Amino acid sequence: MDHSSGADADVSLKAELHQSFGLLYASDAKLDAALKQLTCATYYLCIMNGPEHVLTSFGSFDLGNVFAARSHMENAMAFYDKVKDIWSRHLMAVLEERLEGVEESSIPFST
Repeated sequence: MDHSSGADADVSLKAELHQSFGLLYASDAKLDAALKQLTCATYYLCIMNGPEHVLTSFGSFDLGNVFAARSHMENAMAFYDKVKDIWSRHLMAVLEERLEGVEESSIPFST
């Protein structure tokens, strides 16, 4: 019996719960608790998707927001820079993929 899908669901649920509680604590200005929860959420997102995945970047963005709310701007900017780098690479890859598709479709057939 394969239990990998159950383990993936457990990790996904943990990521979602920690993210939800982290955002809840942040909205209530309980920034230490928010930081702890969002750190856990980002850890689980890394396990699920890898540290450089766009879905993981949402956790990094939320951590940046909490650091900014705590007036730790250097830490906040480090997380924002990470998010920017992840999205930049992702969007460039998507653009290159689209352009390759356009180039291939515009090549006339030779007989």
